[in-house]
Amino acid sequence: MHICRLFLSHFGYVGIENRNSFYPLNISTELMNSLSDLDREYERECQKVGVVYIKKGQSTKEQIFSNRSGSSQYEEFLNTIGWLVPVKLNSPIFLGGLDPDVHCATTPYYCDYNTEIVFYVSTLINNDSNNPEQPHKQKLLNGVGVVIVWTEDLDDYTPLFFSFSKVHIVISPLSIGLFHCNYISTQKRTAFDKKIYSIGPISTTMILSKQLLGSMVRLTAINAYKSNQPPAQFDTRQKKMETIIDQYKKDTSCESFYSSLFSTNDQEVNNINWNQGNFYTPKKGRRVETSQSNLDKPPNEPIP
Repeated sequence: MHICRLFLSHFGYVGIENRNSFYPLNISTELMNSLSDLDREYERECQKVGVVYIKKGQSTKEQIFSNRSGSSQYEEFLNTIGWLVPVKLNSPIFLGGLDPDVHCATTPYYCDYNTEIVFYVSTLINNDSNNPEQPHKQKLLNGVGVVIVWTEDLDDYTPLFFSFSKVHIVISPLSIGLFHCNYISTQKRTAFDKKIYSIGPISTTMILSKQLLGSMVRLTAINAYKSNQPPAQFDTRQKKMETIIDQYKKDTSCESFYSSLFSTNDQEVNNINWNQGNFYTPKKGRRVETSQSNLDKPPNEPIP
């Protein structure tokens, strides 16, 4: 309790000027459950980006989605856009609904202090031998606004293959060891679309080295996603916090507020039934990815 008072005092919350914006809450099992529910919401912006590989000469979706591997350069590229993490149910990191029994065992994943991004890589997702159109792959990619397309022959590529995505980042290897990258928007050029065309760092046609390719493509995908998809999880967390305040706010007089703050009273805490509450305990490793040591590591190094 003493530590809490010091914290509130040092941050200015107990000042009389903040009395109308700082309220105590009625401590109860229901409040603890509501806080646990809030903790289950992702605190960072969660993004889903598709990755598709097109071999030379492939011209149909059935051929493209049936690919289970790519060139050595393509495989190296996958290791630079994110960490290859195992796909598990109830994973502490954001995996965008991937199921290890249906989709894949591993997938590239990247995060920083305010963003989590999972890549739906068509070559890593299991094929359905009974359906050459691979509808489970197409369903995943239909839910993304940005798709990274690696094509071995740029002349054969057409954005109509993936018209469901608003932004295509197209990569094609060159014979000199560099990579041709192009940013394509499938939207009509309205006033809103002009903003999309200048997202960057890849905004038009660029020639990139292998060392820059992964980070430049990933950052462009993140910026393109943000321009098309509002960060809904921030609104969700804010609404839940406002609901908690409205439901459990304790209306007290100024005298009662300060009296309860600087007196020891654990009765409310003791009244909580800790055995019946559906309390959420964060899983070990939930925040490992955000440590500074991990942010300093390039994506092709594993998460510890």
